Amino acid sequence: MLGYSSFVRIKTHIPKYFIYIGVISFQVILLFLASLYNYLPEMSIIIYFIGLGLFIYLVTLNKSVFTAIFDNISIISIGMLFYLLVYIISLWNLKLTHYDNFTHWATIVKFLFIENRLPEATDTIITYNNYPIGSSLYLYYISKFVGFTDGILMIGQFLMITAAQYSLFNTVKDKRRILPNAIIFSSFGIITYLNFSIRYDNLLVDLLIAVITISAISIIYDYNQNYLQYSILLSLVLSLLVMIKASALLFVIITVIIFLIYYGKNLKYNRSLKYYLSPLFLTLPFILNKVWSLHVKAVFGKMVIKKHELSSGSLSKIMEGKITENQIVILKQYIKTVFSFETKSTIQISIIFLVSFVLILFFGFKYKKWSHNILIFSVNLLVSLLYYIGNLIMYLTAMPYQEAKYTAGFERYVLTVIVINFGSFIIHWIREMDDVFYEKNYMRRNNKSFKNVFNKKLYENSTMMFLIIFLGFIISDTNGMIKQNKNITIEQKNLQKIVSKKKLNKGKYLIISDNKTIIDNYFLMYYSRYQLWNVHIDVRYDFMVSEKKFKQELNGYDGFILLDNHYTFKANLKKITHKNFSPGYYSVTSINYVDQ
Repeated sequence: MLGYSSFVRIKTHIPKYFIYIGVISFQVILLFLASLYNYLPEMSIIIYFIGLGLFIYLVTLNKSVFTAIFDNISIISIGMLFYLLVYIISLWNLKLTHYDNFTHWATIVKFLFIENRLPEATDTIITYNNYPIGSSLYLYYISKFVGFTDGILMIGQFLMITAAQYSLFNTVKDKRRILPNAIIFSSFGIITYLNFSIRYDNLLVDLLIAVITISAISIIYDYNQNYLQYSILLSLVLSLLVMIKASALLFVIITVIIFLIYYGKNLKYNRSLKYYLSPLFLTLPFILNKVWSLHVKAVFGKMVIKKHELSSGSLSKIMEGKITENQIVILKQYIKTVFSFETKSTIQISIIFLVSFVLILFFGFKYKKWSHNILIFSVNLLVSLLYYIGNLIMYLTAMPYQEAKYTAGFERYVLTVIVINFGSFIIHWIREMDDVFYEKNYMRRNNKSFKNVFNKKLYENSTMMFLIIFLGFIISDTNGMIKQNKNITIEQKNLQKIVSKKKLNKGKYLIISDNKTIIDNYFLMYYSRYQLWNVHIDVRYDFMVSEKKFKQELNGYDGFILLDNHYTFKANLKKITHKNFSPGYYSVTSINYVDQ
């Protein structure tokens, strides 16, 4: 990373705040293209050594490269380093626990790490083979050179998040002012509250696509010079976005529309060839999205396993007003969930829009700034409505009824648009605040540039307050993750111990537990498949069978794993062996049955 970022900083006019997310996007695109032709490990090595070579080249060419790095150290960089270190230390020894890590997000990374290739139709351990793999490829790259552990994967994901968040600082007009930067830091802390339902100790991408979208918006705010370079940068970031999750295509389209509006307004002021060529690069994310679709179709054909993908037939019926009784139930539940103040996300998004509305009134009446503020508010409101409508259509047409009637996963799905609204409002109001500072000339601003002593004290106290908010939230979040990680079930702990001592990726195994909940919701099945790296497993709770049937069932496996003191299973086993069994792994061939 240091080699690439230093090279881009020296050779381009791109601000340092955009470089890290730009480099990550570029690396993921290269890995993606290489993976299509089964050159994934080779490309990883090439990317690594090119980065190393660039750093050596820059050091050899310019001895002052380290001086330049240290000269760029600021309060922002120190704060980001602190932020990063706090989470690296916190995540390092944590284990993945969220259900969806094992249905897909951690499973695909482990597959890439072991197989060094994309999944094929025969790789049944991958549950959802049509999901894009953008973030997974970056985690694969990290794990290849650092190591494959749960903690390293979570840190790799967090690196992507912080790289995107770093972009926000470039939207501050006067970067020497501490207050705007303190507000941005506090927003990172508040995001941990918005993200409370899933947190950072997982590989889910709902928050990731939100912060990358905000990063892309930040680039547009600074799109006033070096048009070609900025267009390339924006195309890379949007390509990363669409390669992470298919639903992110909505945000790519919206961002491109915003870019084209801005581009069109400035077209009359710039008629250079570079400016005309700039929009062409924005086709890259759509091309890569189409390439992935063609790859999935070519490799899996009709064997594509889809989840929450809209059905055109069902959608057309809804548009015609033809909805089933089940869909009416889902619709009522969805409306109830959205408009209920018992729903956490509803409270969050309501507060975000309410605060923004109050700020519109404040800036409007005090500074006569109305039109632009109302426009930004309206755009965010429109995007939110479109997202909620799209989310409803997904529940009506794509989600299984048993899940949809309870609006399963609602908080997670709307997290993305909540964070995008929050981030875009933060950017906008910080810039508006900068415009109304007492001293308008940035170069003349100093510690005396205040209208009166009261304003100076207000500025200082506000800065301190926002920094305390930042610290308070991240300390609370990291402590919460560590505490939550200690509460994993005994079944998970025992399975981890067994897998660490014995390789069980071949053969057929029975997993036994008396925890009916984690069996009925399929958590233990997916978790066991991930830990053993084996699809040939059965997870069972009920063993109310005859001795003969019990023997027959056991003999159908190469071994079994007893995760807890399952009373019925142990009683049946004692009847046919006259022995007591404690939790652990047992080979079926090692069991000596007693003749009755």
